[in-house]
Amino acid sequence: MQKLFLVAFWVLTLTAPGLAQDLKPITHEEMWMMKRVGSPSLSPDGKWVIFSVLDPSYNEKDQVNDLWIAASDRTSPPRRLTTNKAGESSYSWSPDGHSIAFVAKRDGEEESQIYLLNMKMGGEAQKFTSSLAGASNPRWSPDGRMILFNSSVYPGCYADSLQKKAMEEKKNLKYKARVYDGFPIRNWDKWLDEKQSHLFVQHLDSTKAKNLFAVSKIADDAGFSLNGAPVGG
Repeated sequence: MQKLFLVAFWVLTLTAPGLAQDLKPITHEEMWMMKRVGSPSLSPDGKWVIFSVLDPSYNEKDQVNDLWIAASDRTSPPRRLTTNKAGESSYSWSPDGHSIAFVAKRDGEEESQIYLLNMKMGGEAQKFTSSLAGASNPRWSPDGRMILFNSSVYPGCYADSLQKKAMEEKKNLKYKARVYDGFPIRNWDKWLDEKQSHLFVQHLDSTKAKNLFAVSKIADDAGFSLNGAPVGG
């Protein structure tokens, strides 16, 4: 744990060179424009740390949030892994340390998907999921053969065809109003709607994900709510 704090501090000093200069009152603009280092993710062998670096902007569309990697023993300087403008998040190592899974929205995609980056072979990240409702919070299975993730779907729409139909009906509505008869109505900066967060699992050799609630029907119960990311990984 001490190594993680040292690496995070080291990266922060590298990405914000003005911190060690003479003290002076800080302005709102200076504070907002500071690069921000995300939570570190340590490789299974303890040799490498993956983290995100946010290059902020007052215009959200101009912000860049890329993945970086650094040696935990500081034998080499941090280097950038991704350069996509849309940014990456929710990164995690595979159990064997050969790959990382992360969430990103590439050009032309309406929803974020999970991508895999081979740390041994290098090259471009490969798209793993193709969920109509998007994918988030990837978690590897202990054997590294499957990935568990969240996806927000409309109630009862366990099949892709039903989900697509519900999405089209929602898009074609002539109004944007919504009536709330209970709390909460927001999750931080996002308004809550009728969609439910479900857990999906997908094998590395497959292109189709399985909704774990499709067989249990637990999501059909009144008041069903699944909050937060799956534990593990």
